[in-house]
Amino acid sequence: MIKLLDETCQELGTFRSSVQLFTYLRENLKNLDEPEREDWRFVIYSHKMLARILKELKSKSFADMAQEACQQERNMVVMCIGDASNPFIFLETPDLDMAEIGEQWCEHYCKANKMYIVMQ
Repeated sequence: MIKLLDETCQELGTFRSSVQLFTYLRENLKNLDEPEREDWRFVIYSHKMLARILKELKSKSFADMAQEACQQERNMVVMCIGDASNPFIFLETPDLDMAEIGEQWCEHYCKANKMYIVMQ
């Protein structure tokens, strides 16, 4: 069981798994204005979608990773943890631990927004 507490230690929710917590946080971002939401992005781009948008990309590293994802027919994961200008970019491979990446995103997001994750 996982509990999410606010800065005054009031319970915001109880979750059975880190996946449920991750989903809750992504759906209920505290930063509601659009530019700040970009700072906490967590997106999986399918290789088919990347092929369509690859021509419009400006960032070289993003474009290189997108090109590699398309060539390998893999999805690409983009994770921002407070700074949209410095995203973490991963190719979705069988050995990529998506649960671990999601947990890391949750930890950073909660810390930045004065929330606490309590494992029971």
